Amino acid sequence: MSSTSPPKIKKKRTLKSPLQQHLLQGTDLGILSAIFLVPLFLGGRLGAGQLALFSTAGVMALCWLTFQSLDESPKYRVTRFEPILILAALLLWFQCAALPPDWIAMLSPHIGETLSLWQGNPEATYDLGGWSSISLTPAATRQGLLFLIAYTLLFIVTTQRLRHVDDIEKVFRWMALASLGMATIGLAQYFFGNGRFLWSYAHPTITTDGSAKGSFTNGNHFAHFLMLGAGPLLWWIMKESVAETETRTHRSRRKEFQYQNERPFLAWTLMAGMGVVIFAVLMGLTRGGALALAISLSVCVLVCWSRGFISARLLGGLTLGGVLAGGALSLYGLEEVSTNLNDWEVDRWLIWEANLKIANDYPILGTGLGSHFQSYRSYLNTPLFESRFSHAESGYLQVLSETGIVGLSLLSLAMLFPLYWCLRGLQFSETRQEVILFAALMGSFVANYLHAIVDFVWWVPACMTLLLIQAACACRLYQITRRRHESRKAEEPVVHFPRLIVWGLTSFAALLCGWLVQESVGVWRGEQEFQAFQRKALINVEADDSMGASVGSSYARAENTDNGFSPEERQAYAQRQVVEQVSLLIHASLKNPQDAELRYRVAEGYLIYFELLQSKSDNPMSTPQIRDAVFASEFENVDDMQDWLKRAFGNNVQFLFAAFQHTKAAIKLCPLQGDAYLQLSQLAFLDGAGPDSVERCLQQAQQVRPYDADVLFELGRFEWSQMQYDEALEYWKQAFHQEIRTQKRIIRLVAGPLGPAKFLKIFEPDWQALRRIVQQYRLLKDESALKEILPLYAERAIQEAGRENNPEPVRAWMQAAVAYQELGQSVNAERCLVAALKRYPNEYQLHETYGKLLYTMNRMEESEKELRWCLTYQPDDVGLRKRYELAQHKRLQSKSPIRLTSGQPSESGTPQ
Repeated sequence: MSSTSPPKIKKKRTLKSPLQQHLLQGTDLGILSAIFLVPLFLGGRLGAGQLALFSTAGVMALCWLTFQSLDESPKYRVTRFEPILILAALLLWFQCAALPPDWIAMLSPHIGETLSLWQGNPEATYDLGGWSSISLTPAATRQGLLFLIAYTLLFIVTTQRLRHVDDIEKVFRWMALASLGMATIGLAQYFFGNGRFLWSYAHPTITTDGSAKGSFTNGNHFAHFLMLGAGPLLWWIMKESVAETETRTHRSRRKEFQYQNERPFLAWTLMAGMGVVIFAVLMGLTRGGALALAISLSVCVLVCWSRGFISARLLGGLTLGGVLAGGALSLYGLEEVSTNLNDWEVDRWLIWEANLKIANDYPILGTGLGSHFQSYRSYLNTPLFESRFSHAESGYLQVLSETGIVGLSLLSLAMLFPLYWCLRGLQFSETRQEVILFAALMGSFVANYLHAIVDFVWWVPACMTLLLIQAACACRLYQITRRRHESRKAEEPVVHFPRLIVWGLTSFAALLCGWLVQESVGVWRGEQEFQAFQRKALINVEADDSMGASVGSSYARAENTDNGFSPEERQAYAQRQVVEQVSLLIHASLKNPQDAELRYRVAEGYLIYFELLQSKSDNPMSTPQIRDAVFASEFENVDDMQDWLKRAFGNNVQFLFAAFQHTKAAIKLCPLQGDAYLQLSQLAFLDGAGPDSVERCLQQAQQVRPYDADVLFELGRFEWSQMQYDEALEYWKQAFHQEIRTQKRIIRLVAGPLGPAKFLKIFEPDWQALRRIVQQYRLLKDESALKEILPLYAERAIQEAGRENNPEPVRAWMQAAVAYQELGQSVNAERCLVAALKRYPNEYQLHETYGKLLYTMNRMEESEKELRWCLTYQPDDVGLRKRYELAQHKRLQSKSPIRLTSGQPSESGTPQ
């Protein structure tokens, strides 16, 4: 036995039965699964990852409780962390529990101000009753509670299983291997991948391209997982690199260790593995992950150095590993990595500001755990187009906005426990073995806490499970060192239970785990159906140009909308696609009925299908037209209205009612969905609502989504229908720069009626929007509008071509030239092309366009020259060769005119 090993405490050990040994092995298998299996399912974020996590926690709990029930003296080792876990569970339960209105008004008064349609006002012509929970996404909060239960089981059972330092070291080796394995997968996938996760799973919206990700959705979470395993890996390196012979010098009280390892190959292999981990983190192209890794290793080395457990040779080996990682980085992506590390995203500051506003409005208990994806959109007033923030880019801000001051206080207390265990444990530690273990844990905790400032890493189950296992290791190591430091054979803080109570707890745990697994199976199966729906490329529906219509026009695949298909074939194809896609959504919602956004999508699909059926029926009225007809008819009761709908529209009306039911269900699951209120404004008449329900639903949509482009667009349409044109244009002006899809809808709707001058003055389009406006006028074949707008378009195109960092300057030059050609200004078009060719002399498209332009200008000799140049690159282009032969033939028949010598745009940037 080495001199650095902790003294063994003699215990009376009882032999375990084979069944008990198998139960202990099952518990160990659960810890292994949490470390190695859960991360493979996109870091545990997939439904399959949730199922793996819940099953793992359940198996661990049942194995351990069954083991205890068979033990001679069942006991529970107290961690003193239990009150935090219990309070956290009570907080989440309280957030999603049904509460009296007075409690809601007292604890979260802003809910009443935001949900005006939920006040249960008997004087209102239409409302949705009263909102009764603190959480604005109670289903998501309930799901968060399930995760908390699984995490609690994982932490508690791990602390019970780790009896000795040897057990902790075994878990450390597992975590180190998991980190090294994930780093290897990430690098192999990055350099030799096929875009699929683990070369097999193709996510509908995420690929493995762009950076090293491993089995995570982005490089940041991947890097954080590696960071959590880097501390245990460094511990393993130090354990294998330094011999177990301790010496002292008369000049220093520091301990020195001789390098006499019996397994040098393993030590150097582990050092090379550390280099792989460092390189993988850097190839993840994430600032936060790289800094977290640096902090973790630095804290670990600093703690060991302060206790004299770092040798110069070991430092040299670690430095060599860093140098190797840097050398590999210089070969692959050094410039890209440095660019990403130095670039600070503006989006992060914006979402932080939005979360601070949420916390200001919901200070005590927040908006509910898991509500961020819905709640932030009530506060973010920035045109980020299609960007969506699943989390707050800061763990602390997200906890504050979702759980308020109460939740943040609990989090702060929870974070103090691991730090206390490590700091106090270091004071009690008397051996090198224990100091290095505590140092590795301390580095992980400090880096985790600091990384959480700029990312919500606790949102990723794989990272959270590894952190909890390390917290369990810190707790047990502290208890072991403290007990030895007290120099007495005092019993550990344990609670002994009668066997009957343990069996009762085992039965309860079985029911609890069965419930967890059942819930996760529903999420997993629903997710499979939803991803099948996503793969069919169902994109957001866009309204027709006509006011009041909402028939989707973009559900057919792009390759099936070519000129080879008739309008009837396109409509039939679109109908088949909608049927398939809505069917997938229905199956997904049946398996996961608590997903609010999924229920809304089902409602949207039903409504689209109804509109498609109506468009080819004998009575082709759209939903808004049906609504207006019902309002005008003033039926005495809902039954009379429904009878009329069935007579007028036959079986089609069942899909309208289905859309209405799913819309209401979606809103009840989450009252922050602005799109759902927009849909409700069209369908509330089915519930007997009057004409003013339209305005009330739109106002509610505006309250929960004041900056949403779709909401602003529909508000504009409503004001336009009320002949409030100035108000309508003001809403549309706000929506114009928020989202590209809505921008296109506004252009299609009002570009023609307003005319170019007024449209440009009101909406102030940027270059991309100006391109869409010109495209719309071309589709309308509005010659007068084109004559008015094309000069400005050409001038802006020239400016865009000269803009620094423009990724498509050639395209801008071409657009300017085409605009001048449409205006009949061939000379200006030529000047643009000549200027572009001077900058990009080998651009094929410029030469081809210039050759065709010269042909139209009857300058055959020059046209022949340009087209001949093009034929050297495209000799098989039949149309190009035919034009070249015609130019050659005409040149031989007549003399070419004198060539233009100017060839440059004017100083102002606009050809004259």
